[in-house]
Amino acid sequence: MTEQEPYLIDILFDGDGGTREEILAATFKALHEHGYSELTVDDIGDEFEKSQSLIYHHYDSKDEVLLDLLELMIEHFESHKPGTYVSDPRDRIKTFVEMSVGLESMDRTAAGTFTELRAQAIHDDDYREQFVKYDEVIQEALADDIRKGIEAGAFRDVDAERMATWLYTVTVGTTFRSVTAGDSWIDMNEEEVNSHLENVLYR
Repeated sequence: MTEQEPYLIDILFDGDGGTREEILAATFKALHEHGYSELTVDDIGDEFEKSQSLIYHHYDSKDEVLLDLLELMIEHFESHKPGTYVSDPRDRIKTFVEMSVGLESMDRTAAGTFTELRAQAIHDDDYREQFVKYDEVIQEALADDIRKGIEAGAFRDVDAERMATWLYTVTVGTTFRSVTAGDSWIDMNEEEVNSHLENVLYR
């Protein structure tokens, strides 16, 4: 049994980030409640325990707040990479798979919220830029874990970048599908991913 990561909402908003964190936590909740198209700054204010004028002091629009929310996520994953809570390289990859492919401990609220934000990148360059940065951070973290596993003798001598690209792409697709699909496909999908890792990556 691998160790369990905290939910995204818990580790993003731990109460130590001051007013910015409080606004972004309110934004996260309001986005989940109302969806991107219906979200307003007033909705964010309804979730914010302090004066709504503080939101307007820091941000001019809901998109500015949402883009800063993405920046906070990037900052978090740059300093707390996936698997940070697990020391063994193989267990780190297994934990990542359990969370993002098996969905055993995925925060569905976070998944839906993140999917809505990613959808804006189709037409908005600012969102696209943030998601390019986010994807690079997560994928490089996976590649780094794979390289460390190879050095430790736990993994086969694979191309770490290619393996990380494949694994991360599977997780993004899984997250998208989990927002609208039922659960009948999840176990089969996780088994197939784990089978591939056993055959290609793990020693």
